[in-house]
Formats: sequence, structure tokens, C-alpha cells
Amino acid sequence: MRRLLLLTAAAAAACDQMQTPPDPNVASPAFSPQLCTAGSAGDPTCPLNVVALDSLGAPGARLEFLAKPLGANALSITNMVASSGAAGLFAAGIWLEPTPCNTLEQGIGMTIDLGANTIVELTDLVVPSGAQMCMIASAIGPSR
Repeated sequence: MRRLLLLTAAAAAACDQMQTPPDPNVASPAFSPQLCTAGSAGDPTCPLNVVALDSLGAPGARLEFLAKPLGANALSITNMVASSGAAGLFAAGIWLEPTPCNTLEQGIGMTIDLGANTIVELTDLVVPSGAQMCMIASAIGPSR
């Protein structure tokens, strides 16, 4: 019995030392952020950006936000709202980045788990600017 326990402990220690690469993240199709340069949300000079999450496994879900220039190389992402579809929405590690989107990088982003047809406001962000961007998540799908 003692020998079996020692072997089991040694095997467990060996498994703990193995480095498994993280699963790749998922990325939305690239989109061109529409910039808010003046006025109020929804004005022609301050359009709302909408990123559909259907293609990532979250049918009917979407992310909406305003993108305001913040100097030459950054965007202030404000008024960000996530809304779920009929199956809800679970999204972990949400972040935005300019293309080319690096789905192997582990980002630190927001995690949400929404029931069916729910809307939630998210924290404002500052992200690097780019002509095209992606929404990336480490996991996304229906509500858990």
C-alpha cells in the first residue's frame, strides 16, 4: 500500500510540472471601429459600434460601444454594453485589440455570464487604436 501511494504521489508531481499550452482564444471577425468625434451617442458624429457574437458560438449576443480617439495611438472604449440572445451569454477574458488579432495571447479582460435576453453595462477600456479591430475572448458561448 505504501509503495502504491508513493508512485501515485510521484506521478501527480510529474503531471503538475508539465506545461500545457493554453487553448487559443476566439476572435470576432475584424471590424473597422467607427469613431465618436463629437456629439452624443447615436449622432452621425458619434456612431455606436456593434459586434455580433453569433459566429463565436453565442447566437443573438452582441457587444456595443463607443470608440473615442485618445491621442494618436489609443481609443477610449466607453458606453460598452453586452447583450445576450435567447441562450444567454458567457464570455471570459473579453478584450479588444487591433488586427492582426493574436488569439494565442492570454489577455486580462472582463468575464460575464448573462441569462437569456439580458443587457449589462461593462467597464470602460483604453485600447491601442487600429484601422481594424477584433473582440477576443478566452471562452464564449451560451450562459453557464
